[in-house]
Amino acid sequence: LHKAKNPGGAEFYLSCAQVEVTGKGTLAPTITASFPGTYTATDPGILVDIYDGNGTPNGGGYGYTSPGPSVVSCDDS
Repeated sequence: LHKAKNPGGAEFYLSCAQVEVTGKGTLAPTITASFPGTYTATDPGILVDIYDGNGTPNGGGYGYTSPGPSVVSCDDS
């Protein structure tokens, strides 16, 4: 994220995951993501300055906001 303080500077390192969904649930998420199009160059978590005023990487004293939609919860309890 060291270059993410400028639009277009964020670098993505893609990885793959295999997920097995089991059970008899009927959840149909209302919030989904499609690629391309989920992110823009100025979204929080994509455009972020991780440095403080002294050039030290500390997130500027703020927590990191993950880009994209909310995580879907499948908990029905």
